[in-house]
Amino acid sequence: MSDRKNKYGTNVLDKNEHIPQRQEGNAEPKMTPIRMINEVSRLFWEVAHERYPNDMMQNSYRLILIQLAIREGRSQLELAQSTHLKPPTISVTLQKMEADGLVVRYIDRDDMRTTRVYLTEKGRDFNRRVQSVIKAVDEIATSGMTEEETETLYKILSKIRQNLTEAKSQ
Repeated sequence: MSDRKNKYGTNVLDKNEHIPQRQEGNAEPKMTPIRMINEVSRLFWEVAHERYPNDMMQNSYRLILIQLAIREGRSQLELAQSTHLKPPTISVTLQKMEADGLVVRYIDRDDMRTTRVYLTEKGRDFNRRVQSVIKAVDEIATSGMTEEETETLYKILSKIRQNLTEAKSQ
């Protein structure tokens, strides 16, 4: 095969060269449970964005909104821990959310080194809309499933999450 590359660094074949053929055994990887979970998650958010484009946002916004809806007044460090986002991502995202009028930040009176984050009324309204979208797409995703199937799926996914959480902390 030629070692020539175009200006973008992509390999260039000479006219007399053939495109390499897929070797036996290099077939598409088998669909595993985790690959299926990733695909389902991707499709879930695609449907949400497609059906409700005005009520959806980037993932980091959504994760922070959900955590603040559960308990306002969290520190940026607490948000990083509960969302599994890196502290710099939290900081930049909160700046954008503040500029969008979704959150406000206040210095903690008891610990001036800590900034506490609260939802604004606009943030609460937006969170309600996002939760409504999630519920609607969740109903689409689980339509045709019995309550027993849904409970079984939940138990299996909980076990997978537990296994991965334990593996992460080892």
